Formats: sequence, structure tokens, C-alpha cells
Amino acid sequence: MSDHVASFETILESVDTLSATELETLQAYITRSRQKQAPTSKASKGSIFEIPYEEYLKFSETEQEALQ
Repeated sequence: MSDHVASFETILESVDTLSATELETLQAYITRSRQKQAPTSKASKGSIFEIPYEEYLKFSETEQEALQ
């Protein structure tokens, strides 16, 4: 886990050095990434039983455990 923490800290330090244009590009990427995670938001709006199994399999282990 310490490797992940170190990597996250490195990312945060890198973000601090980005220009305004680069930050806008990063924000657009984050927005697209969140849209790809839409099946998770579907679970919060309706029944977890409405999630197709194929979409469930795309969830991370943590998301799958949370639904279980």
C-alpha cells in the first residue's frame, strides 16, 4: 500500500506544476473517466438488482464488495 501512497503523492505534486491549459485537459479526462463509471451511479439511483451482470463484472473488487 505504501507504493500506492507514494505514487498518489507524486501525482499530486505533478498536478501542482501544470499550466492552466494542462489542468483543463486533466479536468476533461477526469470528467470522461467519471462518465465511464456510470454503472456505479445507476446502483445509487435504483435497485442494485437492475445492474446487468456484465456491468457488475467491470466494477473494481472494492465496488463489488460494497454492493454485496
